[in-house]
Amino acid sequence: FEMADRIKYGSLEGLAGKDAKEKAPTPGVAKGNQKVVEMSSEMSQVKAKNDEMLRKFHIEMRARTIAAPTHDQDVKYQLRNFQEPVCLFGEGPAERRDRLKTILAKLEVEQGISANEVVAATVKQHHTAPTSMETDEDKKEVFYTEGSEELKAARLYILHYSLPRSRDR
Repeated sequence: FEMADRIKYGSLEGLAGKDAKEKAPTPGVAKGNQKVVEMSSEMSQVKAKNDEMLRKFHIEMRARTIAAPTHDQDVKYQLRNFQEPVCLFGEGPAERRDRLKTILAKLEVEQGISANEVVAATVKQHHTAPTSMETDEDKKEVFYTEGSEELKAARLYILHYSLPRSRDR
């Protein structure tokens, strides 16, 4: 058994330090004012369940404080980078952002990777990478196409038809 699989009663002096395993008492044997009892399988299951709940709590706590992108396109880009579904059925932008925060929190808690650094690096990469999609400047530009002669004739007919009637009202 490892030290984590035992419950110790009494003083723990002498167990800390480099040679803690050498000084660890044998299970079931009382030594001085210290008694070591082996954990039952039931207690091991409870401990595992408690550890899992604690891990989930740390992830939820961290997810509340992570600064995730607010723009929906940036959130979708981040989810793509983590090979996660971009949109789940019935999920809106707020739920998508919360899901991204949870993913980032899991990374930070389980692997020790800073979520803010991951977000900053991928946002920087996303904005510097050339894309085939239109940029914001292209979207703001007014764009006209020349219509056919039939379209021009139809619009002139509507104009000459509706102007006298609007004047009479």
